[in-house]
Amino acid sequence: MIPAAYVGWSRVDEHLYHVRDVVAGCALGLTSGLIFTQPQPGNITVTPFLDKKV
Repeated sequence: MIPAAYVGWSRVDEHLYHVRDVVAGCALGLTSGLIFTQPQPGNITVTPFLDKKV
């Protein structure tokens, strides 16, 4: 999500898009992600972690 926010900000900063375009794209992406994806029971979850023993 942070890379997407950076790209949106950089496009507005370069005057390639308006803020409303970036906000609308964000809302569309979040909404479609919530509507068209569903968690499946029994799937494996992968969680990255940092081990400080190195």
